[in-house]
Amino acid sequence: MPRSADVAALIQAAGTRDFYVFKAIAEAMIARERTRDQEDAARTMELAVERYLSDSTTPSLRLPSEIGAFVWLEQPRLGLSELFLDPGLLLKIRWFVRERTQISKLREAGLPLRNRILLAGPPGNGKTSLAGALAKELDLPLIVLKSQTIVDSYIGRTARLLEMVFEFVRRNDCLFFMDELDSLGAKRQGGGGGQQEYNNILNSLLVNLDRLPDTTIVVGATNRLGALDPALTRRFNLDLHMGNPSATDIRKYILAYQAKNEMPFGIPLDHVVPRLEGKPWSKVAEYCQDRHRELILGSD
Repeated sequence: MPRSADVAALIQAAGTRDFYVFKAIAEAMIARERTRDQEDAARTMELAVERYLSDSTTPSLRLPSEIGAFVWLEQPRLGLSELFLDPGLLLKIRWFVRERTQISKLREAGLPLRNRILLAGPPGNGKTSLAGALAKELDLPLIVLKSQTIVDSYIGRTARLLEMVFEFVRRNDCLFFMDELDSLGAKRQGGGGGQQEYNNILNSLLVNLDRLPDTTIVVGATNRLGALDPALTRRFNLDLHMGNPSATDIRKYILAYQAKNEMPFGIPLDHVVPRLEGKPWSKVAEYCQDRHRELILGSD
C-alpha cells in the first residue's frame, strides 16, 4: 500500500495544482509498487496519473508555488465551433485569430498586434468559456487568475503578488485570463488607508500590462464595465460585449440542442422561449439539460 505521507503530499500537490510535484510524487509511488512486484497496482496508478494530468493542465509550464493558490493552468474543453455565440461577436473573434496566425504579415507592414481583449456583460453568458475556446483555437496554455481571490486573501501583498504573476506570464507565451477584473481595476478614488491599497493594485496592474510582450494574449472579464478605471479600459484593444440572448437566439439554441442530441423536447417553443427571455445563456443551457435529463430518466 502507498504510504500515508505520500498520499497526503499527492493530494496537496493536486489541490494547489502543482502538477510537476504531483507527477514526481506519483512516479515515486509507482516505482515503489513495482519493486514490490505489484504490477497491476502500478499500472492502475499510471493510467490514473496520465488521465489526471491530461485533463488538468498543459504540462509544459510550472507555476511558482507562491502564486498557486490563486493562479492555475487550465485545459480548455470547448473550441470556438462548439460555442453558441452572437454572429457579430464570433466574426470579431475569428478575425482576431486570423491576425494571430499571420503575425509576420502584420510585423512586415509595421502594424501593432492586438493582444488584449476585454469581455464585458452580465454573468452567465460565457466569458470564461470564450477565453478557454480562444486559447484552444490558438494552441496556447491557458493561465487563469481569480482576481477577487488575490485581493480578498492577500490585501497588503496584492500588488507584489501581482508582479510575480505577470513575471511568470511574461516568460511564457500563453493566454492570460483575468476573471472579475473590476476587483483589481476599479476606478481610482481619493483617500488613504484601504483605498490607497486599491489604487496601488491598479497602478501595479497598469504597469505590468504595459510590460507584457505582444506574444502574450490577455483576456479580462467583468460584469461591471462601468466600475473599471478608464486608464485600464484603454489598455485593451478589442472590447466585446457578451449580453443575454434574444428570443431568436434562444429558439435557435434549443432547436440546435434537440437536433444534436436527437431528443425532441415535446414542448412548443412558444411556451418555453418567453420564460427564458431576459435570462443569461447559462440558464438556457440549464433548461435544455434539465429537460434532456427528464426525458432520459422519465417522470417517476
